[in-house]
Amino acid sequence: VIAVLTVAVATGAQAQLNRVAEVKLDGNSNISTEVIREVLAIKVGDEFAEEDVEADVAAIKEMGYFSAVTADHTRRHDGVVVVFHVTENALVTKVSIEGNKEVPSEKILEKVELKPGRVLHSGTVEKDVARLEEFYRSEGYLGKIVDVEIKGGEFVYHVQEAVIEDIQIEGLKKTRPFVVTREMKSKPGQVFNAKLLGRDLNKIFNLNIFEDVTWDQRPGAEVGKVIVTVQVKDSKRTGMAAVGIGFSSRSELVGFADLDEINFRGKGQKAALRMEFGDRKSWATSFFEPWVDQKHTSAGIELFDRLIYREPTGVFGGGLSDNSVFEERRKGGRLSFGRPKSDTVSYSIRLKNEKVSF
Repeated sequence: VIAVLTVAVATGAQAQLNRVAEVKLDGNSNISTEVIREVLAIKVGDEFAEEDVEADVAAIKEMGYFSAVTADHTRRHDGVVVVFHVTENALVTKVSIEGNKEVPSEKILEKVELKPGRVLHSGTVEKDVARLEEFYRSEGYLGKIVDVEIKGGEFVYHVQEAVIEDIQIEGLKKTRPFVVTREMKSKPGQVFNAKLLGRDLNKIFNLNIFEDVTWDQRPGAEVGKVIVTVQVKDSKRTGMAAVGIGFSSRSELVGFADLDEINFRGKGQKAALRMEFGDRKSWATSFFEPWVDQKHTSAGIELFDRLIYREPTGVFGGGLSDNSVFEERRKGGRLSFGRPKSDTVSYSIRLKNEKVSF
């Protein structure tokens, strides 16, 4: 009986020595021990196994807050003591942006997950880079994070905003290139912005002299520069000519000729001439220059000598009598000037001098 009891006690003591008596953490200062223990599978009282320690080392690494994780163990009278040694990532003390010109740093930093006072989490920088480049695209820019500089706990995101190297116009036949480029706020040397370019193309299309207007961009000769290509379909008919002849009991033989051009000489100018001849002689001519100076001042002039037949109506409508019909001749001219205040608001003034006779 004594021999059997001795063997049982020895076996129990050996089993106790192979159990985990204590789990320690060493090297953490900003990440609390309790937070790390939550990912550990090893508990006091468990049977010690090397593979369990290796699994917990991997679990601590996956937390993302440590640059190195190791473990060792020692045996004492009551079991195995397991110690995990960790090396924390840098404590973030400052985050800044450099290289940005168009987008304010404050607006960029709102999108950055990396914040001062936090331990660097592995993968955060990579996610920030992807997030910032996507943010630039959403704002219409081509922004690239070319470098992340780390000085101790200071992190500097270096941004490169793509600059327009050149703007090329393709598809022009009749229209002069400056008619297109003067409508554009996008200029070589400026930071590329797709939203601004889209508004530029709307203004070009609204000239009503092109069938279609599109754009494309490709890398420039230097890194960080792009070449913008504006493609126009310059096949739309911008002029109109019409002639006609007619006869009526009142006017007898009447003829007319109309000429109208909204892209005169390929300069985006508007010119028109209308003539009526025969018993009813009248004429009108006009000219409009959309760009007089660099401030986009426009000017127009119209001269006319028109003959108009009038038939007054009574108080309750309807003609009065045949002999109430009269001729109204209007001679004179009109001057107009305009200037835009913004993309949606403009000012204009019109001066008119007219002599009316009956």
